Amino acid sequence: MAESALAEARREGARSEAINRFMHEDLLEAANPLRRAPGTPEATVSEVLEAAQLHVGTRFSNEPEIAVSLYVTLASLRTEFGQYDEAEALYSQAADAAQSLPADDHIRMNADAQRAALLISRQRYEEAEALLEPLLSRASAILGADHPSVLRWRLTWLESRSRQGFEQAYAADLESFADDADRALGAPNALAGEARLLVAHGRRSGGAPELGAAMAERAHADLAGSLGEDHPFTLKALAAHAHGLMAQGEDDRAVEAMATAYRLQRARFGPLVIDSMFLQNELGFMLGAIERYAQAEPVLEELVAFRAQVWGEHAIHVVPPLSNLANARMQLGKYQLALTDLERALEVLDQLEDAPPAPMVVIVMRGRVDTLRMLGRLTEAAEQLDAAEALAGSLPEQDLRRLALAGARARMMDAQGQRVEALALLEETIAAMREQINDRNPMLRTLLADRAGMTGEHGGGL
Repeated sequence: MAESALAEARREGARSEAINRFMHEDLLEAANPLRRAPGTPEATVSEVLEAAQLHVGTRFSNEPEIAVSLYVTLASLRTEFGQYDEAEALYSQAADAAQSLPADDHIRMNADAQRAALLISRQRYEEAEALLEPLLSRASAILGADHPSVLRWRLTWLESRSRQGFEQAYAADLESFADDADRALGAPNALAGEARLLVAHGRRSGGAPELGAAMAERAHADLAGSLGEDHPFTLKALAAHAHGLMAQGEDDRAVEAMATAYRLQRARFGPLVIDSMFLQNELGFMLGAIERYAQAEPVLEELVAFRAQVWGEHAIHVVPPLSNLANARMQLGKYQLALTDLERALEVLDQLEDAPPAPMVVIVMRGRVDTLRMLGRLTEAAEQLDAAEALAGSLPEQDLRRLALAGARARMMDAQGQRVEALALLEETIAAMREQINDRNPMLRTLLADRAGMTGEHGGGL
């Protein structure tokens, strides 16, 4: 056993040395300005990665463990920059290279798990779980259920489940997993923190971020203690905690926490990585949700430009910040600018190869209805509202996006002189929303403000 352990340590040392040498000679040297011919522009990150990955297959054709490790490392880098197609191609190359390794080889199993994580981020859950379930069975038998890698892969499977709308069903499993991770790894540890963060996210997406506030705070402590204050996971937990604070009415503390998360993320990784843009959108959304629209507008306008730069002008990734930007501009009275943003978002959604998510389309259409109404173009607004309601019919009856659209219908009725009917619809919709969310939620705040405006009350529950 001692000889076997020594041999494995030597193999690991040789593998690490080869990988480090490759990263220095092939990756970093490709970015070395002294290696460029005079007048040649500085290499982009994508160009550097492209140049490096071309050498993996030939240089390590007889060393599959190293080739697989490098493909996975390069795929992870591609993922960080939102280059999902390129990352998936690299994971496929890793899978090909891993065919010569035993099925129970740790490097091969890790490559499959990393590939599954990417598939989850692309919402291809069945493919991901088809990789993870046999992997978990095999790895648990070989390594034991409490092995750090097995725990990591189990959490990846739970994440897939929770991201498919099963947040409440799997919340108890995630909390149980976090306790298991604490027992196996000691506290604080990153896996427990990530699991608790998923619970907090689930409670927020279920319309009750205040219920996830304590879990988000604990996740932040777990992750800060194990990964550091400025690790991306730590900062996502801080952002989730910020949403919980906002739901509890602590707006100043919420903005401070969200702005801190974004500032630390951007300082460490720059503005163009996925996590930086995610937190920038969260900050812009939060500023809009607490009616600080003048502060939200430049944050969201910059984000639209960043996402277009990374993914292209017609990528679905530009739609959420465009929608949030349009809302801020509408509240500032910049109706024509808001309409331009929303029509750009709808054009992007219309040109996608695959059908866009119905909730996203409904949100953008609802924004266009309200903007057209404010511009006095009631006929166009009514036509858009009819189309939005037809699409929203595919959503569950109590879906918050569908209920928010009922608020747009009430506003339209009021604009058409049907105030009594509008107030009746508002009361019904507010009651339905209150079964799921509290009065601090931005969707419900809007309806309460609508009611206050129609009745002449002040405050309206805001």
